[in-house]
Amino acid sequence: MTCSTPVVFLIFRRPDLTALVFEAIRQAQPTQLLVVADGPRHADEAELCQQARAVTEQVDWDCEVLRNYADVNLGCRKRVSSGLDWAFEQVEEAIVLEDDCLPHPSFFPYCQELLERYRDDERIWCISGNNFQKGQQRGDASYYFSNYNHCWGWASWRRAWQHYDHNLTNWATFRDNHYLTGVLDSDLEVQYWRGIFERLHSEGKPNSWAYPWTFTCWQNRGLTALPNVNLVSNIGFGIEATHTLGESEFAMMPVADIGELQHPTLVARNQCADNYTFETIFLNQIQSIQSSRSEQGEVTNSSSSSSVITEQINSEPISPLTKSNRIDLVDLLTVEKLIEDWKNVFSIDISEERISRYEKIHLFRCQDTQLLFYYPFDIAGSENLYNSLSRFDWYYMPGKWEHNVALKSLKNSSRVLDVGCGYGAFIERLRQNESIEVIGIEQNKNAIEFASKINLPVFDLTLEQISENHKEYFDIVSAFQVLEHVTDPLQFLKDLITLIKPGGKLIISVPNPESFTQYANKNLLDQPPHHMHRWNKRTFSRLHRIIPIKLVKIKFEPLATYHVNWFLGIQRSRISENQSIRKVGLFILDRILAPLLKKSSLARRFVRGHTLYVEFIKEPLSS
Repeated sequence: MTCSTPVVFLIFRRPDLTALVFEAIRQAQPTQLLVVADGPRHADEAELCQQARAVTEQVDWDCEVLRNYADVNLGCRKRVSSGLDWAFEQVEEAIVLEDDCLPHPSFFPYCQELLERYRDDERIWCISGNNFQKGQQRGDASYYFSNYNHCWGWASWRRAWQHYDHNLTNWATFRDNHYLTGVLDSDLEVQYWRGIFERLHSEGKPNSWAYPWTFTCWQNRGLTALPNVNLVSNIGFGIEATHTLGESEFAMMPVADIGELQHPTLVARNQCADNYTFETIFLNQIQSIQSSRSEQGEVTNSSSSSSVITEQINSEPISPLTKSNRIDLVDLLTVEKLIEDWKNVFSIDISEERISRYEKIHLFRCQDTQLLFYYPFDIAGSENLYNSLSRFDWYYMPGKWEHNVALKSLKNSSRVLDVGCGYGAFIERLRQNESIEVIGIEQNKNAIEFASKINLPVFDLTLEQISENHKEYFDIVSAFQVLEHVTDPLQFLKDLITLIKPGGKLIISVPNPESFTQYANKNLLDQPPHHMHRWNKRTFSRLHRIIPIKLVKIKFEPLATYHVNWFLGIQRSRISENQSIRKVGLFILDRILAPLLKKSSLARRFVRGHTLYVEFIKEPLSS
């Protein structure tokens, strides 16, 4: 099939490699070919440059050929960037290949389809043919989205390339405002790229056009589409190369047919893939350099470069909402006892959870918000814990009271995001209304698998991935029984708010600490590693002082039918051990109260149930 997308071919002085890549282009038969060539660095290279250019004269298909040749050597950075400036002046979009990037035949239709699909989507700035994930499938589509705009065979649009920042003119502002921390995932990743961009800005080194292109994409929060199979092999490593001089595990990588494209449902960066990319490509470079220096007897500072910088726990506990030390100690839990209780009550072993690193856990109260929170902060349960709990049929209840309340707030709402949606019970109810676009995100693999089997739009995405590309997109964002689990509730709430349109609603439900459950002897599910904090109506009523939301509704669940026996069991444990008093108490409880609560919804309204429900409206920041 003829490729209707223009192809830009960047060549220099390697006629043998140029011929191999040109043959791949010839097989694709693009209707437009734009050849960009650099000039020789010295007289000995003149003949090689001419031979490489001669290869491109062998166009034997219906094709318009445009050429942009340099008479003198401009160098990699200036020649490629100026050549692409020229190319994107001629065409609106193009596929770009260098003379050492050998593509699979399916690379061309892949680029062409995505160029058309995302032509007007300002979130996507680049399409690459590279896959460095070593066989790991990222998502369930043919490609995924990344920060990393790998450039061994790629494509883009004039709308993106026109912002190319040749000299990193915006670097100082970008650096001083710490924008890299909003793009990248770890301190070490930020440190690495800050060093790259700082040297490039101040010294003009290395002589690369690709780093400014990466910077351009990042400062505009532009994502790159990357295939789940490798489509382009770099065949240019060796002594004749300009930059890729040594050996590399990424040289001469095999390519594969990507087949008919399956598109991702959401445009969201794959954080796991990006973390893997940094660790295997860039972090390895740091460690290899340091290893080499160590062998030569040089002293290295491992704390600033080779070791991953991790967030340290504060030496003094502070409120996770106000970041203030205005807190009071409420209780102290023994981890050994928690491990024993989880094993006895749930037959779940939490000795491998992060909480096991500590001997005691503190429960504090924030004086300003009345939030109860556990400390240290890094004790939240792992995926294994939630997989173990999901075996209990009561853990993901299909028909929750708060779902019924929330459904009444969906009038005139067309886009809904349910965060931590579990098996998708709320989403399933929303899908009955065809006018509502609803999606859910969930981290529990068992829940995601279940939801996918019944065709519910539930995705294994982090909140950060959604936040990057769906700012002010949703009319309603809901989080049922989620907030109490997160390590950093303030950042979590801020991320939720960024997703909501001005005037849209944030709906939250949490366990009510002032319900009948407060009298439970061992309410393990309201403690670490399951819950990290306890929310109450006073805390929610004070959130507007911290974040731009207005509390508009607060409701308390009445005692649920399926909680009646739990309630009765707790009350039995509270009856006096005095034989006379206990006999009367049990009679009232078992003969009068139990039948009444099981039969009468009116009676259950007088008992404060498990859940606290709140609604907020997003407000603009006050000037």
